Amino acid sequence: MDLRLPPLLQATSGAIGSVAGKAIVFPLDSAVTRIQHAKPKSNAEKFSLISTLHRLTRRRGIGPLFAGFRADALSTLLSSFIYFYLYSYLHKQALRRRQPPPLLSSPAGIGGMRADPPASLKQATGAQTKLGAVDELLIGLLAGVVSKGVVLPISAVCVRQQLASDESDRDHHAEQQPQGLIAALRAIHKEEGLLGLWSALPPSIPLALLPSLTLYIHTVLLRVLLPARHRAHPPGFITFFIGAASNALATLPLYPMIIVKVLSQSGTYRGSQIDTLKKIVHQRGVQGLYQGIQGQLIKGVVQQGVMMLLKQRIEEAVIVAYKALN
Repeated sequence: MDLRLPPLLQATSGAIGSVAGKAIVFPLDSAVTRIQHAKPKSNAEKFSLISTLHRLTRRRGIGPLFAGFRADALSTLLSSFIYFYLYSYLHKQALRRRQPPPLLSSPAGIGGMRADPPASLKQATGAQTKLGAVDELLIGLLAGVVSKGVVLPISAVCVRQQLASDESDRDHHAEQQPQGLIAALRAIHKEEGLLGLWSALPPSIPLALLPSLTLYIHTVLLRVLLPARHRAHPPGFITFFIGAASNALATLPLYPMIIVKVLSQSGTYRGSQIDTLKKIVHQRGVQGLYQGIQGQLIKGVVQQGVMMLLKQRIEEAVIVAYKALN
């Protein structure tokens, strides 16, 4: 991610890339949600990603695979836009505090972009455009908490719409027929109150580290795998591979919190994070904390890879167009 670009461009490209990636993997997301909610007594076949996809499409076609897609697309769009804008803005502000006064003035041009910045500026900023790992993660945590917190009610609607369309769960969710976004929000508010819309906020706070941890690992992998001259514009397959690998590495340690968040949003479990984790371990065993991890990794790998690839291409296209106009 080229943090020299304006925050608005970062946010727009990131949001478009995120929605495109989510659209591609949404059927997997639907299957993973069912697997995460599967009962402990279910057999191993029930937890299989392929068998879950087959069961969902066997009687009703692909419709159940896209239940909740509109809510999820809106949630992804808003969350990604807010995250990338805040992350880029806060990153620039943190660097600005560390740079001497001559480097504080923005280059002339739209949104702070300039086709040919002075060589002295390139050399000076080249050595001062990096923050420490702690700073990067703190900035990402703040941006993640804000972006995820804003869209939690919409995300809760998506989870419940996915479960309401599942025939195998009809006995347990008979009252939860697919609804529009506003109607679903009202239903949750009526059933659980205002706090019910943000019931997944506690597990979402540690999960706010996921985007920043992914971006940090992405940056580290770029530095390790590519020479400096290729890092700004790496080949497409390298961008996809690094984006996918960084997401997988960041997801593994945080996956139990993903389980807690999804179960909280569906209303399956209520209580503190610790209580929910204890219930999961008691009912499903320790392996229950990683129930559905295979599908989550596949989904995340594809989504993150597509997002980073599209984001990079959009930013490159804007830069080329800007230079052509100047």
